[in-house]
Amino acid sequence: MRVWGTHIADELAVDLVGLLRTAGFDSTAGKIADALTWGSAGPTLTPLDAECLLRVLRTPPAGLVELRALLVMSLREAPGAALSCIECDCVSETAPGWVAIVVEDPDGVDAAGIATYCPPCAARLLEYAPRVGVYT
Repeated sequence: MRVWGTHIADELAVDLVGLLRTAGFDSTAGKIADALTWGSAGPTLTPLDAECLLRVLRTPPAGLVELRALLVMSLREAPGAALSCIECDCVSETAPGWVAIVVEDPDGVDAAGIATYCPPCAARLLEYAPRVGVYT
């Protein structure tokens, strides 16, 4: 079976369904289970499904390391409320002190995007120091 472009054994797909169900990602688990049940080449997954897979594969079993690596490479920006530092790859759900800047392709080929930095990386790379005090 192919999951997110990676071939995995059916036994590992069953394990993956179990991991997803345990984490509460029933929709994604159902898509993979249906593909197994009906013998299809693989499920049609959305980026949200990929994020669910990545969350349950923080420490993947040996046969799913390649799948996790592909998910990490293809999901450069984590969806939802979590921010990921583009420099050190740390993640924050609350993001106090984080810095987000608009970045544009100097060649004009790619669309503008948002780059996020954690406080230590922002201080080191951007020489950013957060303001202190009360604002009115």
